[in-house]
Parts: sequence; structure tokens; C-alpha cells
Amino acid sequence: EATGTLDLTAELGNALAGQVALVDSALTLPGQRAALSDLQARLPLSETGAVAVAGAVRDLSRAARFAPARFALEGRREGAQLTLAGAAELPGAPPLPLEAEADLSVGTARLRLTPTRLAFRRGGLQPAALVPSLAAMGTAEGTVRISAEAALADGALRTAADIALLDLSLTTATAEIAGLSGRFRLAALAPPASAGPQELTAREVVAGVPLAGGARAVSYTHLTLPTKR
Repeated sequence: EATGTLDLTAELGNALAGQVALVDSALTLPGQRAALSDLQARLPLSETGAVAVAGAVRDLSRAARFAPARFALEGRREGAQLTLAGAAELPGAPPLPLEAEADLSVGTARLRLTPTRLAFRRGGLQPAALVPSLAAMGTAEGTVRISAEAALADGALRTAADIALLDLSLTTATAEIAGLSGRFRLAALAPPASAGPQELTAREVVAGVPLAGGARAVSYTHLTLPTKR
């Protein structure tokens, strides 16, 4: 479902000139359970020229997969090829760099979140600010490096992500995990699916009720992520 205004400005001469502009539009994507709003876009009708797109995206799932975000990208058209670069902004997080490309002749497109480091700290950025469903994981301290992509081809959308944990510590209501490290790949983001069995290592895991003298039981220095189907 789409709403908004489409403006067409054209000049006929030796070559077609002008642009197509999308103004204050909205688009609902039922298959992806997401909605785009405040859409602004500009596409030249000529073979070359400036391209721009901006707007906001929000999740329509009952359990939110991501926080509402705004995005803006600019670039150029060269024939049927579009290339753009920009960033997405989420509450409390640094700008996330984006790159996009599309081929108008075959109707394919690709959007990439280029490798980005996120630093989590008490009183600062927390995973739940990006993915609300992660609120149950407690407090995180440390660094995560993430990259992701979404590709549209033959009418199908494919997504994937690569995530590296760099000495991350987590404190939950029932456990404390220190020095969590490793890299894992998600073969899909909606819903999340692992790209196969993958392993993370932890320097220390403290779980269970406190023991005498303040000591706690320590176990499980290897954590395995099962494949989700």
C-alpha cells in the first residue's frame, strides 16, 4: 500500500530531461512487516544526474525487530545504474553508514550496512536501543562490529548479516558473562536465522545463586548458536 505525491517534470528535446520526484509519501510492506514514511526521492529522467532518497522506517511486528530509524542517501545515475551512499540514524546510536546500488534495466537492488563498530557501555548505548527484543539480555559493555546487506532480485528480498563480538560483557538477572568473543553470520534477518552451527567463547560465565563468601558457580566457556530453520 502506497500513499503520497509523485511529481513528474519533463522536457522534450534532443534527449529526454527532467526528473521524477516522490514527495511526503508512505509505503507499507506487508510481506516484510515494515513501513516506510516521510519518503522523499529524486530520480533524473536523463541518462546521468543526481539521485537522492530519504525517509523513515519502522517495524510492524508485534515484537519489534529493530528500532525506528531515519535514513538518507545521495548519489548518481549513470545509464541504468544507480549508486548511492548515506547513513541511517537510530535513537542513541552513531550514524550507521549505508551504500546502495540498483540496476533499473533488470530491477535489482542491493543495500549494505558497511562494517561498523558499536561501543556499548553502562549509561550509554545498549543493544535494546537498536533491537528492542534484546532488552532481556541485560546490560552490555564492550564492542561489536557489524555489517549487513539486503538484496532484491526476481521479486525476492534476501538479507544477511555478519557480527563480531570483541570482548563483550553481559550482565543479566541470572548470569554474568565476561570476555564474550567470536564471529557469527546470520543467513536471514527476518526472522533471524544462523548460517549454520557457530561458536562463541567466553572468558568466564557466572551463573546460579551466590555461594558462600560471594563466590558463584562458573561454567560454560563455549556457547554454541544452533541453526534456525
